[in-house]
Amino acid sequence: MNEFRPYLFFNKNSEEALKLYKECFGGEISEVNRVSDTPMKDKMPQELQNKLCMLALKVGQ
Repeated sequence: MNEFRPYLFFNKNSEEALKLYKECFGGEISEVNRVSDTPMKDKMPQELQNKLCMLALKVGQ
């Protein structure tokens, strides 16, 4: 099976972008990780704790 794994970077609105891609391509949001889920969370400012750092959308499985 062929795979396509793009990495996209957003300064803002990444959650909105994910919802748009899910709407356009279908699929399943299979992973959502926030700054607060990382080992570095204690070194990050409080205002960044809820920001997304990695997510995955599985399409055509």
